Amino acid sequence: MREIGGDRIIIPVGYANDMIGYIPDAAAFESRAYEADLVPRMFQVPTFRSDVGTVLVQEMKSAVLSLS
Repeated sequence: MREIGGDRIIIPVGYANDMIGYIPDAAAFESRAYEADLVPRMFQVPTFRSDVGTVLVQEMKSAVLSLS
């Protein structure tokens, strides 16, 4: 985000709709880590796709660039 933000301060927000969430990376899915495996079951929500982190960063960059 720093590389595309220039002089703007970009603060990704990690809390929405009363839910504190985790964005697991691909390695977490491969190892069935806490944030990829247990958290969705604890909150009874669907799991993310294994590329969720990459997709999220790409979409955030796209959103920031659209503001330019």
